[in-house]
Amino acid sequence: LKGEPMASTLQRLSLNKCVRASSGTIGALNALFRCTGSLQHLDLSHIPIGTKHQLSLCQVVVRQPLLESLSLADTGLNGALVGARCIRALLLVEGGSSLRSLDLSWNTLDADSFTCLGECVAA
Repeated sequence: LKGEPMASTLQRLSLNKCVRASSGTIGALNALFRCTGSLQHLDLSHIPIGTKHQLSLCQVVVRQPLLESLSLADTGLNGALVGARCIRALLLVEGGSSLRSLDLSWNTLDADSFTCLGECVAA
């Protein structure tokens, strides 16, 4: 996927419930996202994303200029550790964002994460 022309034309990627996904997969995704600019829909639901990768993944994913839909449901997003920072990275994008749908269901978000979510949506 990282090679041309696939990376430059990729519009949809779903790894939903890929049980063998690991931190190596997340590293490869980070590299892929640096090569593509046409991604519109990304579904990483039900893939455990380690805490050390969560913020960097959110920061690189949101740089996709055409990304409209992002599902991070049940990925282990942890409010107490990085939840609010990930939400801020996803929703407060300099120059605006094309993101229209964000699924964070089934994650352990804390009160600060929900406060941040409300403030970001209202901004």
